[in-house]
Amino acid sequence: MTDSFKTFMTAALMGTAMTLAACGGGSGGEGSSSSERTQYEVEGDHAIGNADAKVTVVEYASVTCAHCATWHKTVWPQMRKDYVDTGKVRFVYREFPTSPVRLAETGFMIARCADEDKYFANIALQYERQEALINSARNGTAKQAYTELARTAGLSEDEFETCLANEAEYEAMQDVIKGGFERGVQATPTFIVNGEIKKVYKIEDFDEVFAPFIDVPTREAADADAAEE
Repeated sequence: MTDSFKTFMTAALMGTAMTLAACGGGSGGEGSSSSERTQYEVEGDHAIGNADAKVTVVEYASVTCAHCATWHKTVWPQMRKDYVDTGKVRFVYREFPTSPVRLAETGFMIARCADEDKYFANIALQYERQEALINSARNGTAKQAYTELARTAGLSEDEFETCLANEAEYEAMQDVIKGGFERGVQATPTFIVNGEIKKVYKIEDFDEVFAPFIDVPTREAADADAAEE
């Protein structure tokens, strides 16, 4: 392990913060990298949904971004129900760490090292625990908090340490971040729909952007159905 990588790992669990991108540009389910990809995906992407869908949504997000957490807890469940589970939309999640960057990177490494079919569940858990995890860095208990997070993801303490020493996985994540910058991503969450960055956040925003490609639900009717359930 290189000295620079050791420094990163030490900083990660000591709560060192570094700004990489801004959080704010406007509960996940299980998914995995697929051997079948849409034209908007790249090798190694974490995706969920129909690979033959007419719409592919790529989200660049951070597990330490409050806006991302809000979106995943309030908008994503409806979007998944209406679009992903129905086969209309393919959803891709790409890592784009925001401050505290070291904590975001550590969380992403855990999700990467755990079983691939649990990647989305691990990301969702980090959004649920986001405030507690960030506070752990402030009160000096980050190591314990992230060790417990890794354990919940199915990694033993030894496997967690091995994960943090996985330079190949870390470099793969850096490639994702670089790709985001190259595509014009500057904040999180950023959504790219069929290859174009769109200013969307609410479910109604996605309805409007999806409409030229697929049938979208009448939101009043959808709300009525939800009330009946």
